[in-house]
Amino acid sequence: MLLIEVDSSVKWRRTINMLSHKNFRSSVLSLPLQWRLGRLRRALQDAFSEDTAAAGFPRTTPSAGHCAAVSAVTHFYLGGGFASAYVDGQSHWFNRFRIGPISIDADLTGDQFGRPEIQAEEAGRLYPGTRPRSPEELNDETLVRAATLARRARLEHVYRRIQSELDARRAPMSVQSAG
Repeated sequence: MLLIEVDSSVKWRRTINMLSHKNFRSSVLSLPLQWRLGRLRRALQDAFSEDTAAAGFPRTTPSAGHCAAVSAVTHFYLGGGFASAYVDGQSHWFNRFRIGPISIDADLTGDQFGRPEIQAEEAGRLYPGTRPRSPEELNDETLVRAATLARRARLEHVYRRIQSELDARRAPMSVQSAG
């Protein structure tokens, strides 16, 4: 499993060195993507708050209750898809990226389960019972929380993309109610 510690440059360097090891076939996670995930997590770290967390999650870490919103921000920032699994009895969302012939699951909120902040592994190996999810499965409340996170993290282009998605979802309802 690839583990990325964002707060420790020593572990970060160790992780980068691991990626060049022959067992990772040039990398499980490309270095540019690895760098961007670390940068995104650092930007979001200070934006986490009670109003951006999903209700009902114990506030054990700043990222607790933020998995779906963070996966939405990550999707609008880097592309890729969504995946989810039950972790410690809770539904947990994260992202899936295609790198060449390999699909990678990446989780930027693993610390809420006592794991490293950022984890990545070949698709389906990060958590048992992982299944792909579609963007349409994100509810509007999650997207609103994601937009708030993006704005607080000063990711304006991501904020605008999420707002556009929310506007597009609301547009059909407006047309129907006008008729």
